[in-house]
Amino acid sequence: MSTCPKCGEENKEDARFCMKCGSPLVALAQAVPPDQAQAPPPPPRPQQVPPTPQAQAGETPVGTGMAAPTQPSPTQPPPPPPTQPQQAAPPYQAATGAGQAEAPSAHPSTTPEGGYPSYRRSVPGAPAQAAAKPARGAETRSKRPAFWIGSTLVLVAGAVVIVSTWLTWGSGPRGVLSLTGWDWFDLGRSGLTAPGGITNAFFIYAEGLPLFTGLCSLIAGGLMVLTGLIMLAARSKWLGILAIIISLLALGMAVTNLTTILRTEAVSVGLGMYLFLAFSFLGLVGGGTATAG
Repeated sequence: MSTCPKCGEENKEDARFCMKCGSPLVALAQAVPPDQAQAPPPPPRPQQVPPTPQAQAGETPVGTGMAAPTQPSPTQPPPPPPTQPQQAAPPYQAATGAGQAEAPSAHPSTTPEGGYPSYRRSVPGAPAQAAAKPARGAETRSKRPAFWIGSTLVLVAGAVVIVSTWLTWGSGPRGVLSLTGWDWFDLGRSGLTAPGGITNAFFIYAEGLPLFTGLCSLIAGGLMVLTGLIMLAARSKWLGILAIIISLLALGMAVTNLTTILRTEAVSVGLGMYLFLAFSFLGLVGGGTATAG
């Protein structure tokens, strides 16, 4: 039996034409072999080139176009282990004064633990010290209640010291010959000087007894009032140190006058001297309270 190479019909062996499609069997059989007509030819196999000594050493053979697998040489050190990939910096969003976001700038720095870089984020145009310390002038200002109480005490104490200048500092028996601080000021500026004594508008020294006149109490009280006003206006607690110094001077003068009056016979201490002494001490307390506040 002969098979038609065109339609696959089985015909007699001596048939020259196909009984189904009429194609000539001898011509087609000679033109197209049956095995080639049914199956396509196999692709050509690539020629294998034996490995050369260079390819065994890990180099690419010349002319093959293919890279041979590399094998580590016994004399070469092993390749380093793969390093851990660096972690990207976390996303950052910062809003400027106009409401726009600006990209951060990362500056890598090596950490002592693992040697991996860390990133410091900074916003362009931001101030150099975000958490900057307060200004020196702001540190000296205080809003605590202790500061206000101390400054008020200094102000009130200075006003009372001024008023005490026109009150009685010393008087004779039964209130006769009462002398105020201003009377002593008039006596000092008169220039009447006892033998071995000193007399001026600020200070009187006679018979070994010193006495400060009312001009000194006016100056001390006025400085205390002025210091208290500046402290309240500027809210500066360091001016309390100046109030302490002025109050100490006023307290020293009041103690000196009180000692002189007590040592003088037939002279008693008046209300003005008590006020001068008490409120000089109160100004000292107020200055310390304002400084602490």
